Amino acid sequence: MKKTVLSSLILFALLLVSCGESASQPEPQATEAPETVLDAAETEEDVITPEKIIRERYQDSDSGGKTITILSPSPGEHFYSVISGDTNEIWYEAENGEVLNDAVYRRNVLTEELLNVKISPLFGGSDDKLKTTIKKTVLAGASDFDAAIGRMDFFSDAMTGGQLLNIYDIGTIDVSDSWWDHNIVDSFTLFGNRLYWLAGDFNIFDDFAVESLYFNKKICSDYSLEYPYEAAVSGVWTIDMMNGYCKTVVKDLNGDGVIKPEDDVVGHIENNDMIKHWIYAMGEKSVDISPEGELVVNTLSDRQIAAVETLFHYMVEEEMTYGNRDNAIFKIDHALFMGNMLGGINGLREMESDFGLLPMPKMDESQEHYGEYVSNGWTTAIVVPIISSDAALTGTVIDAMSAFSTDTVRKALYDITLNVKLVRDEESVAALDIILDSKSYDWAVDFSWGSSFQAAYNAVYDRRQNNYVSAATKAYDKQVKTINNLLEKISALG
Repeated sequence: MKKTVLSSLILFALLLVSCGESASQPEPQATEAPETVLDAAETEEDVITPEKIIRERYQDSDSGGKTITILSPSPGEHFYSVISGDTNEIWYEAENGEVLNDAVYRRNVLTEELLNVKISPLFGGSDDKLKTTIKKTVLAGASDFDAAIGRMDFFSDAMTGGQLLNIYDIGTIDVSDSWWDHNIVDSFTLFGNRLYWLAGDFNIFDDFAVESLYFNKKICSDYSLEYPYEAAVSGVWTIDMMNGYCKTVVKDLNGDGVIKPEDDVVGHIENNDMIKHWIYAMGEKSVDISPEGELVVNTLSDRQIAAVETLFHYMVEEEMTYGNRDNAIFKIDHALFMGNMLGGINGLREMESDFGLLPMPKMDESQEHYGEYVSNGWTTAIVVPIISSDAALTGTVIDAMSAFSTDTVRKALYDITLNVKLVRDEESVAALDIILDSKSYDWAVDFSWGSSFQAAYNAVYDRRQNNYVSAATKAYDKQVKTINNLLEKISALG
């Protein structure tokens, strides 16, 4: 659904441009217009939207004006400040003309009117404070809030501590509905029926958390390089092709014989965690889920070892990548490519040159799907604590809010990105669709138990030495034990 909404939004914007450009074109014959309008009207009536589904599902619901309280990081906390100091994802008092503000407000009003409920925010400060609040409230047996939204990786302690309800047990949430992030559902459902957090159209930071590849259109034009859109959409955008682009543009601007992004033009920059971020682009994960719904450490599989070798070759040996650089280098046209979270796009508002987005490249053309790292720390998710006063009603409210978000909050996300002059053509639409459809979540690297996974990956780039197999082998037994202990804790939750 997110992909469909994105395409519709951007294509609508393109149509507006087209209308302006086509003023001098001959008008269509009058006999053709009625048929076109009629077909369009019939098609619109037949479309089954999330709003239609949710209105039919709850058409007879009346909750008697009950209040559902949602705990959230305070406005501007979490990573909300990348948008503004008063940004949050659950509640605004009134419309004020700001895109996200008005979308969240309308979403809530629609939910309140449909279900006869009152949605009330409980702003809990920082992510750290929110995690503590959940624990203290559950231990006290209080019912201060019915649901919470916050940093996903911080909910892991609440999950293993038995503080959260299993989403599948709530009974009023169908995780197969289009308004839920199916990558989250697929990646975090264990044993076939255990899931403790959700994300979807309700929130926007599950999308802002996606690692994306920005490219500088000006540099492409300066070197007569085709924008890589066609390769990306056709599925042949690989790290080898990207490296070819990078080699073409490297230039010693100051003539000192030393290539530095601060002074010269380079191919690719990244802030940190180079191998960690890119292992997902290669179609790999630290931990996979078995057919039985259990976690399996995957760090020493043949393909994962080959993926790390590939990254080492291009990033280090071929000198494609310059790490520990922020978007300041990209903004002054000193890098053709930049890896960054989608939410980082707001830091490019003042960039003069045009830029676009691409999916992270594949390891090679035999790789079936693209893969995009998602930060479990940036991602916000929704949970229902065991002290929720009415779990079934809470689930109903969350369900309706997320469904109504498809045409409100979800659109606001794309309005925000469009306002940073990101997407300007149909090829960009397809590339961004691929990015959001290829999110790859992992049970290991971003959680509290994942430090050894990160260390093995990142040492390859940081030390400029491919010691991955040795490091991964040394950590393997401990990692397996850690993951098995996690499974036992979750299995014991019932």
